[in-house]
Amino acid sequence: MLELPQPWLEDSLEHLDLRRRDRCLVLGCPTRAHLGAVSQVIGQTAAIVVVEPDRELAEMAAEARHQNLEVLHYTPRGGERFGVFDALLACPLTTMGWSLSLWADLVVHNLRPGGRFVLDLPAESVCEPLRRAWRELGADEAVLAPLRGPTQSEAAEALRDAGLRSVEAALGTHLVHLEDCRVLVDLAGTLPGVKADQLEDLHHTLVGQFRGLGAVDVVYHRTRVHGLR
Repeated sequence: MLELPQPWLEDSLEHLDLRRRDRCLVLGCPTRAHLGAVSQVIGQTAAIVVVEPDRELAEMAAEARHQNLEVLHYTPRGGERFGVFDALLACPLTTMGWSLSLWADLVVHNLRPGGRFVLDLPAESVCEPLRRAWRELGADEAVLAPLRGPTQSEAAEALRDAGLRSVEAALGTHLVHLEDCRVLVDLAGTLPGVKADQLEDLHHTLVGQFRGLGAVDVVYHRTRVHGLR
């Protein structure tokens, strides 16, 4: 399991303004700890439905301690209705290849009128050291597409165009402490099309960037957009 600290999850939960007995849809599973934080606020009997395309992450989510939890290993295509929810939370590590129109569609189809949503996605330039190292290798930059998300204006416009209300977007800049730069290599390893030899070369390049092994601090950029159905 990738051990990348995700400080943006705390901010997202704060902006979601969860309440007791809220029915919550989670798209792209955060950590078990944060599912636990959702559970603590809404209560054990309130519904949490997790939709996660990655089997390993779906299995991890299913181990969370929540009485009324449903985990779906599924990749949405658009138009799906998983229920009627009071709150929708999405904080995936990558865009999962989903377009903004798909994100907006899922919000519209699954929130009740007045329901609240937070989408916290990779920003346009999510992690500069990783992008720079990948470019230095001369590798195909298209492979990193799932790590390149929308700008604030793009995200806000797409959700407003879908008819959502009180939409606000912000760029989150987070200083992330990593015990080893290999965590960034592991992140790249989750992307389709990345080969094992590329990951080893990437590790050597990152070690050179950071001038050695050991703990490093990297700046991580996220685009957070929230609003109402």
